[in-house]
Amino acid sequence: MNWMSIGSFCLFTSLIVIAYLSSVTFKDDLLISEVEIVKGPDAIQYSNNSRSYEEGMKNCSRNILLKKKQLLKYLSRKNTPRCPCAFKFFNDYLKKYGYFYGEGIWYAPPNGESSSAHAGFYPFGCTFFRASRADYLLSDCFQGEHISKILVTGDSNGRKLTQEMIRLFKYSTGLECRKAAFQNAENDTDYFDVPRFSNSTIVTKPCGFKLSSCGSWQYQCQNRGPSNVSYVVNVTIEYIVSLHLIDSTLQLASSEVAVSGKKGPLSADNKLEYILKYYLPHKGFPDVWIISPPFHHEKLVHNLTTMETHINRSLNLLDTYVPKKTKLIFLASIMECPERVPAGVQMKLRTVWNNTVNEILDKINRLWYELIRHKIGPSKNWNVFLDATKVTCPLTCKWHTDGVHLRNSWYSLMCEYIFSTMCHRY
Repeated sequence: MNWMSIGSFCLFTSLIVIAYLSSVTFKDDLLISEVEIVKGPDAIQYSNNSRSYEEGMKNCSRNILLKKKQLLKYLSRKNTPRCPCAFKFFNDYLKKYGYFYGEGIWYAPPNGESSSAHAGFYPFGCTFFRASRADYLLSDCFQGEHISKILVTGDSNGRKLTQEMIRLFKYSTGLECRKAAFQNAENDTDYFDVPRFSNSTIVTKPCGFKLSSCGSWQYQCQNRGPSNVSYVVNVTIEYIVSLHLIDSTLQLASSEVAVSGKKGPLSADNKLEYILKYYLPHKGFPDVWIISPPFHHEKLVHNLTTMETHINRSLNLLDTYVPKKTKLIFLASIMECPERVPAGVQMKLRTVWNNTVNEILDKINRLWYELIRHKIGPSKNWNVFLDATKVTCPLTCKWHTDGVHLRNSWYSLMCEYIFSTMCHRY
């Protein structure tokens, strides 16, 4: 069976399982609605009439949380999907059904940790492997797919994802990682000013937000593999912060402006353009670029019309400068929990444009989808992943640390699932 037919079979199986779970009645009166974790090793409380913690968000209605016994029973069924979760599956689903894939089942222990052998999200249509239990599988994958550099761009959610990626490498795959470069959170441009462009000047604006908005860093990771394998795996992991798609905190003045000191056109008027035109060509483009869009910040300062302009502009820059060998992976935004936001900013974050914050995140995700869907295809380097807004909806506020971030176990799981998707052939 070829990969195309396997993908079609997985999509077909997904629809069957969704239909089955929509009609089934569990012993514990499991409801496909809001689910809240309560105390106890397997205890889950279900409520039929309690409203979701965000009004208007109904797109998580099929994602449900199971007790451990229910999960094991589900996994033992013959119709449980065994097809690997591959980018082809997610891309095909998006092209065929019109949006990101987000249907599945959660098993989340009450303590919110992912260390349990069964903890995690189980898509209806495909299967993830747990990369942390795959020993040297990632080393084999990186060697076979010629992956030597991974770049993550995004806000603090992207930073947490990168931190868990390095932790996964260090403790689960045997890769030794050391910090190779670091950019302070202040307006320190040494990190990006390594190539001294002729007669040009780096221009910075105040970073804003006390969230390391100018900070970036790079790790070098190496693994020699099992004793019977002779190859050496070297992987560079880099994180570049981006609080906005079009971020003016870093710009490059043209030669004429730099010499004369007068105002004039900029060679790069935003951070993304600078990185694409000057930084990455000098340092080397990544083999894998994970884009964790900063929509949690964007929604506070831009309306949908402005967002459409910025998304189009960023996509045009990526299309123009990113080489075809670079695999681009888009991650949707997670749900927020305004009840967990610190009191000083709670009201500001609760509603935006007369909508709840999660309604806005969902709208921005869908706007992004509308603008990138034509870029998805076998001959193109754009790839989509899970609909994180929908997937995180059933976790409730108990998994949130401050309203806009989830526990580290979420980011750890997503790292494993991303690598599972990248490396499903190994």
